Amino acid sequence: MRRARYAPASVTLQFKDFPIVEVGCEVGFAPIDGVDAMLIGKYWALHKERFGFPHRETGARGTVGGGAFHTWLVSESGEFAIELEEARFAVHWRRRDNTYPHFSDLDGEEGVLTMSLRELDQYKKFCETQLPRSLLRPSRLELVKVDHLVQGVNFTDFAHLASEIPVVQGLASVAAGASARIDARSFAVRDDADVAFRIHTHDQAGPLTVAIETRVARAWTWTGESSSKDLVAPFTAMNSLANDVFHTCMGHPTAGGAHR
Repeated sequence: MRRARYAPASVTLQFKDFPIVEVGCEVGFAPIDGVDAMLIGKYWALHKERFGFPHRETGARGTVGGGAFHTWLVSESGEFAIELEEARFAVHWRRRDNTYPHFSDLDGEEGVLTMSLRELDQYKKFCETQLPRSLLRPSRLELVKVDHLVQGVNFTDFAHLASEIPVVQGLASVAAGASARIDARSFAVRDDADVAFRIHTHDQAGPLTVAIETRVARAWTWTGESSSKDLVAPFTAMNSLANDVFHTCMGHPTAGGAHR
């Protein structure tokens, strides 16, 4: 059902009004010696029918691993992106004119996790072929999920937003006026995972947008017999934790997270 262009002040936000705009599955590992621009160029050449020319880009950057070398491969539509560093590999799904494919597989359709692990397998095999002594063994996993709320579509003003989202209530008294901006963050350790939650105004052209970022990261032990299939369970648990944190902060702690 098409939403009205402007949301009346009495509207109650539903979960469909928290549109996911980006999901990233990331793995960190010991730096791989030999991963440089030339090697990534070779990797891109094998997949250039799917991705545009390698380039640098800013985005929902994770915190695992990382170094000076940082390259993105982005699909023509912009829906999928691969992020590469000497000690980090990430796959991002981004909303364009598309539908969120869910995190896990659903009704016979692949979810973001399956797509991400397939890309990881391809990159791992490429590195092992090009750099026979390389060992890509994930030691840290991270999941990032980003939602956007748009003024005039999802909320009318900060007072309205505060009436719907408890975490914003304390900020409403100071976040007033057309130039108001908010940025609130929280950090915790739950179920042996580092959890970060952030809600902030997003600087971009057009209507005021409030970005909601949920991140979950945890250590991981990769053995010689491990495969990417072994990452399904921990990433699935991290997604459930991210959904629980999101719903709790949004004031709906008993809501299910299947659609997320």
